[in-house]
Amino acid sequence: MGVLVAGIAAYFLFSRLFPVDSNLRAALDRQNAGEQKIQEQNDYAGALADFQAATEFQPQDSDAWLRLGATQQKVGDKSGMEESFKRARALLATDGEFDLARGQIYLTLNMLDEAKAAIDAGLAANPESALGYYTLSVIYESRGQMREALETLQRAADLAEAQDQAQLTALARYRLAMLMQQMQGQMAAPPTPTPTP
Repeated sequence: MGVLVAGIAAYFLFSRLFPVDSNLRAALDRQNAGEQKIQEQNDYAGALADFQAATEFQPQDSDAWLRLGATQQKVGDKSGMEESFKRARALLATDGEFDLARGQIYLTLNMLDEAKAAIDAGLAANPESALGYYTLSVIYESRGQMREALETLQRAADLAEAQDQAQLTALARYRLAMLMQQMQGQMAAPPTPTPTP
């Protein structure tokens, strides 16, 4: 799961403009600290302060508000979640873009059911989103649904290539090759013998 999420994170990092200003660097540091608390300790409550600080450093960053809103949702702060998602939505062009972005954030925070629902909604609004299909493939793989992961990853690669998204095309094709190799290895492995009493 960590490697898959790292792939999405790398895509976003390369798509950002550099050099990074001090406020953006501080926001990224706080976001990373919050995500680390969630990944290593499942500590959503502890991550709230980090994500809140990130929105203060970068109030025009929709991802910061989405991270905060998703975490508030996880800990049961419905009013806080609604306000954070409202702030994020105001920074994005369409509902479909909002759903796709929210799905990616849910995925990075290990909220797979929420991620799947948001990505499905985003793809319904924007069925040509290569990144949406890539994210959906990661969700399927995380759930062990390998056939679905392969199909959506192939769709992501094809769309990214048709849309001249070189970085995403390369990433999707690499993940596709790795996933196919992994599945072939599992099929070739001899069955584990059942112990006899």
